[in-house]
Amino acid sequence: MFVQYPGRVTLPPKFLEADFDLLGSLLEFDVERRFGRKVQVLHAFLNNDSVVRTAHQQRREWKSRAKPDRAFENLGSEARHWYTFNAGGRTEAQLNVGMFGGRDGHLRIGLGFEMTERKGGRPAAVQFIFAAFVKLLKERTELVHNVSHFVEEMGLEVEFWGPSSTELEIVGTSDALRFITSLTRTAHWVFLGKLLRLDTDAAVLAEPADLASAIDDVFRGILPIWREANVVGSLG
Repeated sequence: MFVQYPGRVTLPPKFLEADFDLLGSLLEFDVERRFGRKVQVLHAFLNNDSVVRTAHQQRREWKSRAKPDRAFENLGSEARHWYTFNAGGRTEAQLNVGMFGGRDGHLRIGLGFEMTERKGGRPAAVQFIFAAFVKLLKERTELVHNVSHFVEEMGLEVEFWGPSSTELEIVGTSDALRFITSLTRTAHWVFLGKLLRLDTDAAVLAEPADLASAIDDVFRGILPIWREANVVGSLG
């Protein structure tokens, strides 16, 4: 059950079959125009959510001069795809929510690493934090045990995109952590999180309270490893 700070109840928007169909038909320049309002509603929920606020406060452990602005404000887009991530996440491990259109698309919630120069990115910095993340996953600690259990319990999956990729690669739950810890290919994008699909998760996508709980549950579960990877990576 998601927890909010006192105030007006805020919930994320619905994501229906029609939304997936629409997004699946759009080129990059149309995505923000057609989905901007829906993402604004999502931002309102995220910025009122206690887990996101906790993350935003924790970020000051490695970014003491971080501005006290809202955690989620940005909207990025490509053809058939939009995404948003926490403030500062473009050069760190990021909390990410994104959507791919089409009947085979999905809404993702989780932890991402974008290792490109797009939109002010610093690949070397993110690669260093990703290396810290992989090293943490290889250690036999309580944190890693909890992460492994959480990945299995929640059915988390991996998104991978490399320099020579022609389509997004998705790795299932059973191989997710093994794929990340044994990765030898150059990566532009690595993501670990929950992928909500129309064929299996339509009821959750269509019910704002259930979607709010799903987002809250995923972010709460990955928050410890997100924090640790960023702290260790920033000290290196």
